[in-house]
Amino acid sequence: MINKENPLSTIFKIDDDGNITELASYQLHPYDALKAAYLQYVKNYYNTWMYDFLKPDIQETKNGFTIFYGRNSALYVKKQCEMIA
Repeated sequence: MINKENPLSTIFKIDDDGNITELASYQLHPYDALKAAYLQYVKNYYNTWMYDFLKPDIQETKNGFTIFYGRNSALYVKKQCEMIA
């Protein structure tokens, strides 16, 4: 069962050509899910016990969270409905 504290967050990847693909889903807060996806899929860093100490440059938008990397690539996750005010 998914609860409000740990909603299912789906991460999308936008590549240099503008293609959007579903990358992964996590049962985490959207910010934490994006952080985990970035560290795992972009940086190949799987030391999850260190994630609390790492601060990637994640930008908060009105409807979600984004992190840019490479030339024009980005990872994006949408905020949950109850988080949008």
